[in-house]
Amino acid sequence: MEKKEQIEIFQAGREILNLKQCMAFTGFSRGFLYKMTSQRTIPHYKKGKLLLFKKSEITEWLLAGKVKTKEEEEKEVEKIVSNKKREKNGYNNGLLSF
Repeated sequence: MEKKEQIEIFQAGREILNLKQCMAFTGFSRGFLYKMTSQRTIPHYKKGKLLLFKKSEITEWLLAGKVKTKEEEEKEVEKIVSNKKREKNGYNNGLLSF
């Protein structure tokens, strides 16, 4: 196994990332990460002057801005319309309202 492969395997298992590792993981520049940390919009930790990131929190933060597909939106609309029809017909959780 080459040294580069060993380093990649070691880093893949790391949960705590320093700034350079977070840059490599996210593809963001140093300046962008500094901006996001100063605005407190990205989860991070400080140990003295050392800036640290938890890999799982960065992953969660990156995925938080998911945009729904058209199919997901259509299913959501169908569910809302179905619930409105049930309410209009006097059903509330499967029971008739009096």
